[in-house]
Amino acid sequence: MGNAAPMGERLPQLSGDEPLTARGNEPSYTMKGSNKVELSDREGKEPLVPHAPPEKDLPPPACLTDGSNTAIPHEYISKWKVNNGNVEQRLKEVRYVIDFLTRKDMTELVINSKEYSKDFYLLSKGMHTLHNPEPANRKRLLETLLNEDVITFMKVYFKAIMDEFEAKKAETGNDLSNGQLWDKYAKSQPHIVDALNNCYYLLVILWNGSDMKEPKTLTALYEGAVEFVLECLDIHLYPLKDDCLAAHPQHKAIKGCLGTIHNFCNKHENAVFDLRDKDALRIIGKYRNSGTQALKTKSIFACSYLLSEDDHKNKSVIELEEKSMKFVLSVLQDALAGENEHSSKSGYHADEVILGINNIAVADSNKILLVEAGVLPLYVEAMNRQKASLQEYAAQGIWMLAFDEKNMKTIKEEPGLMQALRSLAKSKIPEVKAAADGALWKLEGEREHLQKRKANKDMPTKFNTKKLSHIMISYQWEVQEQVKKVRERLRKEGYRVWIDYERMSKCGNTLEAMARAVENAALLVPVLTEKYKASAACRQEISYAARMQKKLVPLRMQAKYRPDGWLGLLIGDTFFYDLSNPGDYESKLVGFIKAVGGDAKIKPGEPVNPVDVEEDEEDLKPQGTAVMPAQPLTSGADIDQFPSTNIKTIFNVTRLRCTSWTKERVVEWFKQHELDRYSKKFAGYDGRLLAELAALQFITPEAYYSLVKQEIGMVLIDILRLNAALRELNPAS
Repeated sequence: MGNAAPMGERLPQLSGDEPLTARGNEPSYTMKGSNKVELSDREGKEPLVPHAPPEKDLPPPACLTDGSNTAIPHEYISKWKVNNGNVEQRLKEVRYVIDFLTRKDMTELVINSKEYSKDFYLLSKGMHTLHNPEPANRKRLLETLLNEDVITFMKVYFKAIMDEFEAKKAETGNDLSNGQLWDKYAKSQPHIVDALNNCYYLLVILWNGSDMKEPKTLTALYEGAVEFVLECLDIHLYPLKDDCLAAHPQHKAIKGCLGTIHNFCNKHENAVFDLRDKDALRIIGKYRNSGTQALKTKSIFACSYLLSEDDHKNKSVIELEEKSMKFVLSVLQDALAGENEHSSKSGYHADEVILGINNIAVADSNKILLVEAGVLPLYVEAMNRQKASLQEYAAQGIWMLAFDEKNMKTIKEEPGLMQALRSLAKSKIPEVKAAADGALWKLEGEREHLQKRKANKDMPTKFNTKKLSHIMISYQWEVQEQVKKVRERLRKEGYRVWIDYERMSKCGNTLEAMARAVENAALLVPVLTEKYKASAACRQEISYAARMQKKLVPLRMQAKYRPDGWLGLLIGDTFFYDLSNPGDYESKLVGFIKAVGGDAKIKPGEPVNPVDVEEDEEDLKPQGTAVMPAQPLTSGADIDQFPSTNIKTIFNVTRLRCTSWTKERVVEWFKQHELDRYSKKFAGYDGRLLAELAALQFITPEAYYSLVKQEIGMVLIDILRLNAALRELNPAS
């Protein structure tokens, strides 16, 4: 099963082994790479690394037990690391520091912020892999911080900083912008800037903590922090000028906030829907064209998760503008030209940038824009490098872009591209081979397979045995455990189930295996999630099922998820069964099993497992007949819809009401269905051509969607209106 590989945020690693020095000699922390922050006075030198052999732990500081309520010594904090042997002691020290700081008056922590820098630093230090390499220990430390209410402390402290900022602003009475004032205060009011730097250490807890794939902990972190982070970006922090340096006082705070939102989008199951409702796209979008390359890149990649192809309430946009596209490609070009495929300007490695671009390409409206902006030569260059992740992600990107019919010709003609894909298809690295195979299948293999299948329909003697049908489950790998439970339940109910984790591994060509599995399936069960839509392999499966006119019975495994774009159009108004809520899981599962019907039931004497065969013995469906995704049930108690309409299983093109209509009648029909704005686009259509459009809708929905979306320029709500109107043309509906 294809997975939409998540774009990993390589998080900062603070190297704080030296104690902070007095102002004027202190090294400031600036980004030197996407996975570590080094001291700026070491620029050009080898990065700091852990000492080998590791130093012995110092004795616990006396302040923890003597009741003095004094700060932990700075030299102790400088050598502070977490391992399995000292983790309990380290947790005590973290609790002590939080208690020590929260006992202080907030004004004291702002006015004398420099004095407490190391204490704030210690709170974030345990969230870095350099100082705390074991994931289980980082999880325990994060849970301790949350239990000690570090988020509330951060909110109160940040408010105190902003109050001091506004007070100084009122005293001076100048007309400088807030961004200019922060820059000025680095010299005239250093305590405010130092306090903001202390707050950055607290933001690092959110940034690194949000990168953990621990659902309960992540949910607590998200619910406690997301509104605060968005408020900071929207009200208290400001987009920086293009000539701004990373040394600007707000730079690190903005970076921490954007990194946190980006990780929430990537790691938290329902963050995308909630962030869209919270207007996060507008807030984060303010930083897309301002500040350093690092901030622009983080903003664009965070926005890429929030982009939607649904115009509902105008809460999101459909595509990135050309300027942002070209900027991201320039970041990739810079990274490919850099040492170790790393961009010192943006702080990203080339493979990270390609993952971000692939995320942007999920929206069909961005596919052509990316190709026109020049992404293909960069993908070819990446595929020709010797780094497996670059090869894999670039091939995945080409696979994704190939779902646009207009792009396919351009992709095939790109110098060196097809040769690079064929070379990667021979790779011994499974992930690289799978991505290259997928792209080649979409560009060439699917058409060749269909031609061979059609040729074989005239050879009935080759297929004299009735094949065993099955239920095929199409899913994205992150929900595999939930899918396994559904599969086991279906098998207990007597169904034969095809699922990739047990079938494709036995076949030489996984895409051929997928095609045969679809062809031999009684029905396809797409498991709907945000990442399902983002997966090229999942799109390949469900699109091929639509081409083969297979019945669809969708499951939803992600609460609140509503398919949009190509998936929303393909699913249409098909009934789906929501298994995301444990409270009614069983009733919805029972309803789903009823909807499956009896076509894939195992009969006495038949094998339990699906049987792989070379080709399908059935003739192609007669032209003019298309099978709709699913037939409505008489009982709707356990059923959900996108939205509800009464549809029929068979759509016969020859019986359409419109076949004898004149061109004028077609124009009137568009007006009747609130589609008159597109009447010029369909100028020249008579009833016969309108019938052909209806046939295209049901027989090849991918081509239909590309037509109405790209050629006609319809928004989603009008596409749905057109779908419903075309369906009404069928007398059987």
